[in-house]
Amino acid sequence: MSNKVLTILVFISLALGGFATWKHLYKDAEEMAKLTVDGMQKIQAREAQEEKAKQLELIKARADEINADKESPFAGNPDADLTIVYFFDYRCGYCRKGDHVVDALVEADPKLKVIYKEYPIFQDAMIASAALAAHKQGQYVPMHRALMAHNGSYGKETLFNIAKELKLDMDAFEKDMKDPSIKAMIEKNHQMAESLGIQATPMFIVGASMVLPGSVGIDEFEAAVRKVREELAGESKKHTEIPHETKDKKES
Repeated sequence: MSNKVLTILVFISLALGGFATWKHLYKDAEEMAKLTVDGMQKIQAREAQEEKAKQLELIKARADEINADKESPFAGNPDADLTIVYFFDYRCGYCRKGDHVVDALVEADPKLKVIYKEYPIFQDAMIASAALAAHKQGQYVPMHRALMAHNGSYGKETLFNIAKELKLDMDAFEKDMKDPSIKAMIEKNHQMAESLGIQATPMFIVGASMVLPGSVGIDEFEAAVRKVREELAGESKKHTEIPHETKDKKES
């Protein structure tokens, strides 16, 4: 074999070897990238679970404060066996899309209470002030529904037109919209939401033991309500049952 042919074969061999090495390295890099992405997703999922667990601990620690709110407007049974706290914003598309589910849930469950928490995260408190001004005249739920159903901008004229359609006392309505107590209530809602780690709307706290974020369907809601009631019944049973040893001592 001539030196020229040998040289060509050597170059071909090196080229093939180089391609094989490059292909192997590329495959390794691809696998490494996939492992990195998978790892990051697992870390993010774990962190999200940890954050949710911390949030639930905070909510459970403040259960009485959250569920016994007598200032905020509500729908449903005032003596309900279960309370849902509903944080929302009228400018939130998801809130507007799923708000009717809350009405359906209250209508279908006579033992349920929903507390409305005005939480204008888009920094427009005028709409929330209008709803709470209607609350002072006992017309919160009709005002809330009308505001959620409205398509278009929410200027002062729009708010006043809705109030007129509900036959509110317009002088009182305009005055109450500027009432410092309404501003204080909205600020209090913000403080509560932020302290509980609620950064988006809609957000539902079910019985102070479950959090449902985002637009929730009626089936998911009913399942959550059923589960929380079962948990509460189990806790109640634990507290009322007398241990055998204690029971024996009492009988003796």
